[in-house]
Amino acid sequence: METGGIAMSRQDREGTRLSSSTSPVGPYGSKYFSINDSTSGLLQTVFICSFMLLAPVFGYLGDRYNRKVIMVGGMMAWIVTTLGSSFITQSYFWVLILMRALVGTGEASYSTIAPTIIGDLFSGTKRTVMISFFYIFIPVGSGLGYIIGSTVASATGDWRWALRVRDF
Repeated sequence: METGGIAMSRQDREGTRLSSSTSPVGPYGSKYFSINDSTSGLLQTVFICSFMLLAPVFGYLGDRYNRKVIMVGGMMAWIVTTLGSSFITQSYFWVLILMRALVGTGEASYSTIAPTIIGDLFSGTKRTVMISFFYIFIPVGSGLGYIIGSTVASATGDWRWALRVRDF
């Protein structure tokens, strides 16, 4: 059962790294889409708004329906939309905005439900430790997302590869 909590912490770290690595598309993405900084910032705004609006909805659903199914569905949506975002062509920036909203939806589903699953799997001090790991990896994953994402984008010369390597 202990591996469940560790898996949740790892998944949260992965999700946070992903959203952090794509929040600003960076100089490569801005050039690719021919957008300015404020338009680039719209990507993070759309992500945050969908996450913020849907997290309570997934909390409500998680109290009434199978949490594992909701979380796995959210993770699958997150993976598919992130990978799909890397194949968007220059003339379809609006699709990238839509995909960022869907990434926020996927992340809202599992980040809301994962702590409750950890709470169900563990009790006492073990629960405290596992939930601590879960929340500690949010800023760690965020920092790693910027580092790894920018390294991959610089190495390949293409911002889209930062999105492609995230799913693996």
